[in-house]
Amino acid sequence: MKLYDNAKKYVDTGHRSNWDNYFRVYKGQRVIRNYEGVSDPVIRESHTIIETLVANIASGNPKFHFLPTNEEQIHDVEVMNEMLDYYMEDNHMGLKNQEWVRDMLLYGTGVLGAEWKNGKPFIFNIPLRDFFVDPTSTIVTGK
Repeated sequence: MKLYDNAKKYVDTGHRSNWDNYFRVYKGQRVIRNYEGVSDPVIRESHTIIETLVANIASGNPKFHFLPTNEEQIHDVEVMNEMLDYYMEDNHMGLKNQEWVRDMLLYGTGVLGAEWKNGKPFIFNIPLRDFFVDPTSTIVTGK
């Protein structure tokens, strides 16, 4: 508990306010006013830049395949690759990948979790502010 409390205190003393400011800027809100005046223009450049990068980096479904290391594995790899494609499609990885990349661009870190659910892998995004690593744990779960 002491390690968790220290980690939470570390995040709460600076990162959370920074993350809130990053999100406000992304949504087009002024965070720090550097001058006194009557006009308060906000140019949503960060939103445009981030969404352009998300579209370029994370458009479509992520795709990768396993390769056989010898002739005897060819059929095994085909079955495994078809299962992988099905699981990626079933998890809507195109959308989850976009959320993941957006978090990385906004906050510098994006976190995906994976667990076995209903007989197949389930992949999900974990909001950065809800993610704490227990240094004594041996596995990360979404529970």
